[in-house]
Amino acid sequence: MAGMTGPQKIIARACGLPRVQAGDIVFPVPDLVMVHDNVLPGVKRALDSIGIDRLAEPQKVMLVTDHEVIYGSPRAALYGVTNRQAAKAWGVGRFYDVGRGGHGHIFPMETGLVRPGMFYFDNDRHCTNAGAIGAVGFRLGLEVARVLATGTNWIQVPTSLKLTLKGRLPRGVHARDLGANVFGETCPQ
Repeated sequence: MAGMTGPQKIIARACGLPRVQAGDIVFPVPDLVMVHDNVLPGVKRALDSIGIDRLAEPQKVMLVTDHEVIYGSPRAALYGVTNRQAAKAWGVGRFYDVGRGGHGHIFPMETGLVRPGMFYFDNDRHCTNAGAIGAVGFRLGLEVARVLATGTNWIQVPTSLKLTLKGRLPRGVHARDLGANVFGETCPQ
């Protein structure tokens, strides 16, 4: 796999391909599929509406309650009920209900559910946190329903940037500040 970036190597492995390059359209098979509590009711309704009542690979699915952790509204309580019903109906063993997990983009790495070299799909944009440990998380939004039903979804292999930073950060400036500044300059709104 010489000549590929780390993320390209991970995506190629997930696709069963010897190599991929930026711009390729591929169908990776994820090691994990994460769905968050605030999206799960809509995903469940979408799958129910087309008659899908079984997941392609329920053993790879992780359902996380990390947005509505206090049922302070009727809607939040309904999310909780719907999520528990979906987890049971779909046979999902990795269901982290209120108080059972933590922040959905941190505790999977802390507990080893997301490890270096893994590829996973997620409905939430913070899945890129997995890059901190050498894994690739790819956001699908509501298209995560397609992965639940079929086991995959098409993606376009992303481009990579190489940044070489030199020097020291001034006192009071942290890596997060540097990242926000670099992002602002390379990806203007």
